[in-house]
Amino acid sequence: MPVMSILTPLEQDAYSQPPVFSHVERKRFCDFPASLLAIADTLRSPTNRVGFLLSCAYFRATKRFFPVQSFHQHDIEFIAQRWGLSPQQIDLRRYGKYARIGHQQRIRTFYGFTLFDANAQVVLATELRPLIQAYLSPKQIFYRLVDVLIHTKIAPPSYVVLRTFIVEALTQHKVDLIRIIQQELPEGTRQLLDALLTKHQTKGGALINRYQLTLLKRAPQSTTPSSIAKSLANLKRLQVLHRRILPALQRLALGHAGIRYYAHSVLKSEIFQLTRRTEEDRYLHLLAFIMHQFYRRHDAMIEVIVKTMQGAVNTAQRDHKAASYERRESTTHLVQTLLSHLDDSFLTVLSAIEHIVQQADWDAAHKVQQIKATLTRHHPTTQHTLTVLPPLREQITRELTDISYYQVLEKKGRRIVRRLAPVVQALTFQADPGAQGVMVALPTLHLPPRACDLTVPMAFLTAAERRAVQNPEGTLRVTLYKMLLLVHLMRCLKSGTMNLLDSYKYRPFDDYLIPRAQWQHEKARLLARANLTAFADPLPVLNELEMALHAQYATTNERVLTGANEQVQWSATGTLRITTPKLEEQEREALQTFLPDRQDIPLLEVLSTVDRYSGFLEAFHHAQHRHRRVPPPRKTFFAGIIGLGCGIGTQKIARISRQLRPRELEQTVNWFFSPEATRLANDRVASLMTRLPLPNIYRQTSDTVHTSSDGQKFEVRQDSLNANYSFKYFGKGKGVSVYSFIDERHVLFYSTVISAAERESTYVLDGLLHNDVIESDMHSTDTHGYSEVIFGVMNLLGFSFAPRIRNLKKQRLYAFRQETRQEALPNTVRPVGYINTALLLEQWDEILRFVATMKVKETTASDLFRRLNSYSKQHALYRALKTFGHIHKSLFILRYLDDVALRQAIEKQLNKSESAHKFTRAISVGNPRELLEADKQEQDMEEGCKRLIKNAIICWNYLYLSQKLEEAGDGPLRETLLHAIRHGSVVCWQHINLLGEYDFSEERLEDSVGIKPPKLLA
Repeated sequence: MPVMSILTPLEQDAYSQPPVFSHVERKRFCDFPASLLAIADTLRSPTNRVGFLLSCAYFRATKRFFPVQSFHQHDIEFIAQRWGLSPQQIDLRRYGKYARIGHQQRIRTFYGFTLFDANAQVVLATELRPLIQAYLSPKQIFYRLVDVLIHTKIAPPSYVVLRTFIVEALTQHKVDLIRIIQQELPEGTRQLLDALLTKHQTKGGALINRYQLTLLKRAPQSTTPSSIAKSLANLKRLQVLHRRILPALQRLALGHAGIRYYAHSVLKSEIFQLTRRTEEDRYLHLLAFIMHQFYRRHDAMIEVIVKTMQGAVNTAQRDHKAASYERRESTTHLVQTLLSHLDDSFLTVLSAIEHIVQQADWDAAHKVQQIKATLTRHHPTTQHTLTVLPPLREQITRELTDISYYQVLEKKGRRIVRRLAPVVQALTFQADPGAQGVMVALPTLHLPPRACDLTVPMAFLTAAERRAVQNPEGTLRVTLYKMLLLVHLMRCLKSGTMNLLDSYKYRPFDDYLIPRAQWQHEKARLLARANLTAFADPLPVLNELEMALHAQYATTNERVLTGANEQVQWSATGTLRITTPKLEEQEREALQTFLPDRQDIPLLEVLSTVDRYSGFLEAFHHAQHRHRRVPPPRKTFFAGIIGLGCGIGTQKIARISRQLRPRELEQTVNWFFSPEATRLANDRVASLMTRLPLPNIYRQTSDTVHTSSDGQKFEVRQDSLNANYSFKYFGKGKGVSVYSFIDERHVLFYSTVISAAERESTYVLDGLLHNDVIESDMHSTDTHGYSEVIFGVMNLLGFSFAPRIRNLKKQRLYAFRQETRQEALPNTVRPVGYINTALLLEQWDEILRFVATMKVKETTASDLFRRLNSYSKQHALYRALKTFGHIHKSLFILRYLDDVALRQAIEKQLNKSESAHKFTRAISVGNPRELLEADKQEQDMEEGCKRLIKNAIICWNYLYLSQKLEEAGDGPLRETLLHAIRHGSVVCWQHINLLGEYDFSEERLEDSVGIKPPKLLA
């Protein structure tokens, strides 16, 4: 059997060959310290000196040594020329083996590195175990281990040595799993698993042309009663299987990553592909598949509960508000009618009688006579009013009795309770102490109405709700009680006080963190891996922040009071006013003139050209790590990328394209495409752009990178549990938000698809931590991407957070206690709150555990924040992180007020995000405002292809403009072009043909369907 090849031949060459330096890099890495130059001066021959110094330069750049014959001639000439040597004096063939070995040892010693030996293998084995258990791809493991070796000051070995080490570990891990399957899986469970690969039978025994495994593969994305019923039926099947396989799964200890890895292989495979596997390997995959689907169905059921009840509550509130408004209008009309009747009858009579009584010259008898005449004259009107008044009064009384919100909720409840009660019954919850009342009451959902009375548990209800669920007759309003129970269950699930153990998304918060025992035992090592050692002791950290915040208050206020900061002023009412000079408009048209104007470049050509220089197609690996077949043709990958990325769809692009085999395209997308593959492909294009000199023209400073992120809404026409209603963006439809990241060089380095109802700040750190190309120094978002918790965590992770916050003048500023001793001068920026230092000291260890979990990639930042945010103010860690964020938010706002350049830089960077959104609409020629896929993973894959197309076009523009600059030489044309690039944007696409090509051949003029002449009416 051939040995697994972890890296492609090109990647192996890149690892085994010296780096290709740019002019700037060559000067930087060949700038040696005096001590190294002193060593070089002691060497006898010019060849040895050049060989030694060039080995130093390559080692400094990569921490590796390379064969002499691979040294680049440009680097040899540069070293020789810099030290006054002639290239003819250098012959590296005479750079002997023993001299090289001695020199390498001296270089390693100088830089503090050790040789890769037996002790290094022990270190590597310790690091390798969790990487294998995380089921990263062999390539990811390879590069992670290289990073670990460099971090621990061990010189990485050759590719062959490291590959052999990894392959042996992977093979041993698989052997261990297979041995557990052989020992732990009883015969009855094996038969149960084999039954999944047989045709499903009805009660009558007739075969249905579908396998049992196929019926369990796809989870419904709808909340309709029929979809819920199907999901429940499949969940019950999975529960039976889960109980039987649980002992073997516990023994395998696959973890969530292992479960996903083997399960995804089953999801992509057809039945015949599974049956061809060896018995134990097949069982391993099926065990993971059952557990994976068991988790996913639990998550889906929770989503059904939350979405259904949130929709019911929103609808009830809206209907109650509308009914109350309608009743108010009706009541107003009735009161006006009543007043009109009273005015026409009684008030008119009383006014006439009052006039008679006031006549002083009339005697009593005449007055009585006149009063009788008046009453007689108005008698018909009065009698009519007396007839109308009682029913009118009764109607007004009825209208004034306001319809209750609980009545509306109860009216909607019968159908919802009937739909959700079986769902709740199928789940096993774990409740915190604050949710025990709901937990105790849940069994009543399944009781018939006649079995429910006022003795049911009511501890979870508020006082008003307890009154509402009781009828005046002393009976229980059963439907209302059950609806309120479901409402409280929804709130508990959203707040994190009720969880599921068998779940990906709704486990207890502590399950997502580094295990507490491991944290206590390996704290120092984990802090070092997460680069958090400097934060281990909170006191110096807080003292330094206290001084910085105090100084920033003084600086900001002094500049305002002295008039040095002209853009910050105070109104007569004491309101802060901030003005920021507008940025100059980007001249895209000026840059467009330098791009091809008489030739529409086909998108396929753009993708092919960029792949030729970046090799992004090599990121699309077969879903199985050990798969060794020859990959499909490049054109098939391009068709899949365009079909998904342009919103056309892979089936349609296969139908409307020539020289494509639909079945091959389907299999390629199924086995080679994934969110991870598209992410790695984008990373390759991004890496190519960052190595080009031209993109640096957009950087504000040469040593920092400014990034930003923003969301863009897309409608989803299919039923999708990842989509939510938003009338503002989708009308009566549902949709999602694509949250994407861009740096100041226009590199789109990360994106993900989230529910339109989720707060974007939850996902800000995912893009900064889970990309391997862009290292952000300062990150900006709009208000939706900002939260006080994010401020604190950003600082601990080494990022500077600079959001654009709406209504900045309304933000609360904080200070440490010593700020209270400052004199409260008028028209100065002053704190309104104070830092709870005691809470920070109490929770500091938990803060470090939380941040280290993200940094070492034990759990994604979005998973952690989604669960932490649900606890809100109840959780001490949440309150501590928010308190820590108060410090950094206050520091940022004070600097923001004081620094107009900072404000302009934030605005400029966020404008790049807006420009990228327009680019996205232009790319999506098939469906510009909606996503085609319903499942979250497929949506991420579609978005990854869309981002890959955008990055490829931007990269192509950079390559083309770089060539134009080279051709322009040093004349005025070069300066004109540089000015156009600097003041324009490479995010332009007018010269790219995104619409495909039309065929006007005679063949296409023929009728391919066979339309008959119409029968016209006479």
